[in-house]
Amino acid sequence: LETGDEIGGILEKYKLLLVRDEARIRTWITSTLDENQEALRSYMSGKKTVFGFLKGETLRSSKGQADPTMVDSILNKTLSDMEVGK
Repeated sequence: LETGDEIGGILEKYKLLLVRDEARIRTWITSTLDENQEALRSYMSGKKTVFGFLKGETLRSSKGQADPTMVDSILNKTLSDMEVGK
């Protein structure tokens, strides 16, 4: 289908590009942790399998726009930093 639009414009218009902006991803992570305090407490008390849930919730809150690899890395670091500070 010919539209005459540039591919980048089409991808952006339909939100098909992955967000790799660390600050934006951190915002989604912070929001996810704030909204899922019970899961966060479980993680902090040693139930590391909750990580997958928190990652999934972060991706959901980004409406699938966040780069999953970056979410994994930033979420892991955020939770590790929280453990050191507890």
